[in-house]
Amino acid sequence: MKLTAKEFRSEKNKRLTLLGMSGVGKTHLAKLIGENGDWYHFSGDYHIGATYLKDEIINNIAKKMKQDPWLQNLLDNQSISVNSQVTFDNLEPISAFLGKVGN
Repeated sequence: MKLTAKEFRSEKNKRLTLLGMSGVGKTHLAKLIGENGDWYHFSGDYHIGATYLKDEIINNIAKKMKQDPWLQNLLDNQSISVNSQVTFDNLEPISAFLGKVGN
């Protein structure tokens, strides 16, 4: 369904989907739209990263760390651990794992 800007603004309940590759600015735009607090922001990137990709992201980081014998020893004897800090404001672990536009 196609609406004009006037029709969209007059609708009581509005929904807007921002769809694009990781790193193109969907979250940034959603924050700008929701600055006054009257928009609900559901981040698919956050949900996917925190729910479905968290273990994959952590395993990928650990795999890269194990290329260094010193870090491998610390990981193997559980002296250190790896965690992913995915938040609405920090989607970088997802972008780093999936890649960004042009990568």
